[in-house]
Amino acid sequence: MSTSGNAPTYRTLLQILEVLDKEQLDCVPTVYCSATDEYLPIDRFVFASGQNQVLDTDHPYFQIDA
Repeated sequence: MSTSGNAPTYRTLLQILEVLDKEQLDCVPTVYCSATDEYLPIDRFVFASGQNQVLDTDHPYFQIDA
């Protein structure tokens, strides 16, 4: 659904999730890394704390323990 140069948003992600069936919604969220040709599971859904120096406080992100 995303095109090159078009960064997806959480709103776009929600639109995609709303069309998935129950089986797909039960799958572990997975990210593809084209640099290493690997599929990595998302380990946690996290919100940035005030100690994060890159993201604003409460910015949602996905954590991967690679």
